[in-house]
Amino acid sequence: VQKIALGKTGLLFSWCGFAVSVVCKKSQATDNLWQLGKHIGMLFQLADDIKDFDGDKQLKDVCRDIRNLDPSMPIVLALAENPLIKQRFTTLLADGEIAQSDALDLREMIIATKALEKTRSMMSEHVAQALRLLSDYQGSRGKKYVENFISAMCLC
Repeated sequence: VQKIALGKTGLLFSWCGFAVSVVCKKSQATDNLWQLGKHIGMLFQLADDIKDFDGDKQLKDVCRDIRNLDPSMPIVLALAENPLIKQRFTTLLADGEIAQSDALDLREMIIATKALEKTRSMMSEHVAQALRLLSDYQGSRGKKYVENFISAMCLC
């Protein structure tokens, strides 16, 4: 799941940081901004994964990832924690689809494993790393915007 997240959002955010360093002709910042982007991308993806369990009332309905069989960190952590969840997924997949009621049952099973708390802990690690990397940019105009973006993602 981390590899998928890095390949989806991590690379996108990393490229944005890289592009800024190139445009500003700050080649010494290239690696730092690339790493910052990876952490922000992971944070973004983990926050999105958590929204699947609550919905975000705007774009994502509850259990969409479960119904669509999209891998997410809480699902992967729960599968590793509880073999009954894997059995339940396997049984439902044999039926060809996961109904909303079954997805809600799986949601409760996943929540019971503390997978959401573990995912939030991972988010905290990425926040800490991103803020550490941002500390090199005291006084820059963009630093506050990036910090606000990070804070907004942590509201889930």
